Amino acid sequence: VYQYVTPSITGILTVGLMADKFEAYASSRNVDIEAVFWNLPWNIENVANYIKSGLSIDSPVLLVTWNTGISGLAWHWVTITRYHRTTAGDRYFTTSNHASKRVYNLDVWVNESGLYRGVIYFD
Repeated sequence: VYQYVTPSITGILTVGLMADKFEAYASSRNVDIEAVFWNLPWNIENVANYIKSGLSIDSPVLLVTWNTGISGLAWHWVTITRYHRTTAGDRYFTTSNHASKRVYNLDVWVNESGLYRGVIYFD
């Protein structure tokens, strides 16, 4: 995988670049996958629906955040493996992050300011 999904000194900065690298790796293994992009406004409903769409087809969703005040999410990629909503309406996502399971508040992540945030999955 590393031969294809190799970060530069600044990392793999965008969902488009990550998609290109993953698709190249899959193609080298004769696996047909395609990144699922979305062109909807950035808001909690659209992001939550996008994540749920990926998970509903058993595709983990990759999430990247450049700068954030949320501990454990700054400047790297994580894999979303679960989405859930509390009875109070709060949305959470579970990740594989630094080889451990971590849970984050999706409402906080979506609504905070930052330079770049993105999500991507493959079908």
